[in-house]
Amino acid sequence: MYKTILLFLTLILIVPILHAQGSWIPQNPGAESYMMGLSFVDRDNGWALSHFGKIFHTTDGGANWELQKDLSVPPYYIPASMYIQFIDKMNGWVAGFWGHIDHTSDGGKNWVDQSPGSGSHFYKIYFIDPQNGWVVGQNGYIFKTTDGGESWNAQNSTTNDILVGVFFSDYQNGWVVGEEISEGNGIILHTIDGGENWIPQTSVVDTTFNDVFFVNSFEGWIVGRGGVILHTTDGGENWRRQTSGKDSDFIDMSFIDSQKGWVVGRGGVILHTTDGGENWYELDSGTEIDIFRVCFVDSLTGWAALFDGTLLHTTNGGVTFIEENPNLMNDQVKCYPNPFDQSTIINYELKIPGNVVLKVYDMLGNEVAELVNEYRITGEYETTFDAKGLPAGEYFVRYNIDGKLVTKKILMIK
Repeated sequence: MYKTILLFLTLILIVPILHAQGSWIPQNPGAESYMMGLSFVDRDNGWALSHFGKIFHTTDGGANWELQKDLSVPPYYIPASMYIQFIDKMNGWVAGFWGHIDHTSDGGKNWVDQSPGSGSHFYKIYFIDPQNGWVVGQNGYIFKTTDGGESWNAQNSTTNDILVGVFFSDYQNGWVVGEEISEGNGIILHTIDGGENWIPQTSVVDTTFNDVFFVNSFEGWIVGRGGVILHTTDGGENWRRQTSGKDSDFIDMSFIDSQKGWVVGRGGVILHTTDGGENWYELDSGTEIDIFRVCFVDSLTGWAALFDGTLLHTTNGGVTFIEENPNLMNDQVKCYPNPFDQSTIINYELKIPGNVVLKVYDMLGNEVAELVNEYRITGEYETTFDAKGLPAGEYFVRYNIDGKLVTKKILMIK
């Protein structure tokens, strides 16, 4: 009956690890159980949380991890941990089963119990600053604090169902998502007064939701089962489904602005967008293990937490650079000269007709040129990338035919 609980607790099947050797680099903090939480405040400082309460800390981007604290032993006794959030190098919170909340103000060296006494399972906690935060969980529970977790006040969610995701864009505007137990449909709740009143919003799909993320008070996304990604530009008054191209369950997401975001889920799936979700591209994670958390601190630097207790790390946005892709049915992409000075010619051959998009990006993932965006028949084509006015350095030519991608690295020298 509790489908969402099963999503969190039963995905422990061991499958072969096929870690990528390029864009996503494996990291192993040493967890003995699957990773439930992941939080980075910059490129160096981060924390990972195992299901049984072990907190791992890194100060070098994950090159080295140390076991910082075990919350499953006295005096903490957290039976199962579900989420961790740090808002700076000092202040962090962990939420878990049986209503447990713990807080640190010294970067994770010491933790104190801040549980509100509900006894129900908490699934996610979200702080907007060191004082103001919300936690959501079973039985429709929503609690709010305005003093850093010293005290918690229950809010009326208007539901008794399972709430698993919460996000606030500011002190007043927030959203909560979850699962309606009786029907198995998704729940979307919205507040414009900090949670004093929660108002249901209408979904356009009949499925449960796992996460919600907003970049401001108007634009946000929801992810859920069956490859569902919903998008709104009016604070949730209207939700529109975006095409993900996948039918696997999505569990978590991370956006750094209104254009660039990542979604992760079952089967090692990682999707990436550079246009707010109008187009989603699958990245090569190199694994088939379910991915539970994703965290990016900028357009290049991110981490993903896997169900086998390991992590993946990328410093190039997760993009896989492939010289030849057999999925493109022998379509060839060549750039010459490379390296180049002012311009380079991009040549490609289509063995089958299709919609062709050819764009150039800089090292930060910003689009600097759109060279082709149209339907083309079979044949050989070439186009010129004129880099006048752009700084010297590495650029990436992304060739997309009907959703199949090849990315070429080119180098401009002056």
